[in-house]
Amino acid sequence: MPENPPVAAVLSHSFRQLAREHGADEQLIAECWRELAAAYEGAGRHYHNLAHLAAMLAELAPFQARARDWAGLRFAVFYHDAVYEVPGARNEALSAELAQRRLPALGVPAATVARCAALIRATQHHAPSGDFDTDVLLDADLAVLGRPWPTYARHYAAAIRREYAVYPDEVYQPGRRAVLTSLLARPRLFQTPEFYARYEMQARENLTRELAGL
Repeated sequence: MPENPPVAAVLSHSFRQLAREHGADEQLIAECWRELAAAYEGAGRHYHNLAHLAAMLAELAPFQARARDWAGLRFAVFYHDAVYEVPGARNEALSAELAQRRLPALGVPAATVARCAALIRATQHHAPSGDFDTDVLLDADLAVLGRPWPTYARHYAAAIRREYAVYPDEVYQPGRRAVLTSLLARPRLFQTPEFYARYEMQARENLTRELAGL
């Protein structure tokens, strides 16, 4: 039985196909992908990495026919965490700016570039928008919260802690408690009916369990 191809290879293929839809030069496509891969494969990327992108793209695939701008939505996935620093109050803004610099050179229409940048900026606060593309992107970004507890604990909570390893527990834990409390205070974590039905209950159980363990 053949092995599944590495995540990087799958994502490289997906990005190249997406860029080719706009007639981009192959060398430029390759350069843009190398830049993205280098960012997401950085030494400190324990959660915000290529595996996260692959998971998001898989979550979004069933919604292609309903997307207002399917290309913009997929480009937003690829670029939304391209800049990720700890601490990083401007990560989303800088990631959006990077997309705005790179995508026009790939031949992406201005409207799609603008849409992509707006979607990326929306990932900073994860606020309900009433816009399908925005809501489904944000739901896909948070889908890990609704995974079974062992997956959540190992591949999300523990990975986030490693990304914030610069902070000792006495600094990290109060900040993390504030984040978890804020999430649990929301009327709903997932905005689209599909994600809500699939993940909301488990996500709240996971967040509550992590919070109790801090």
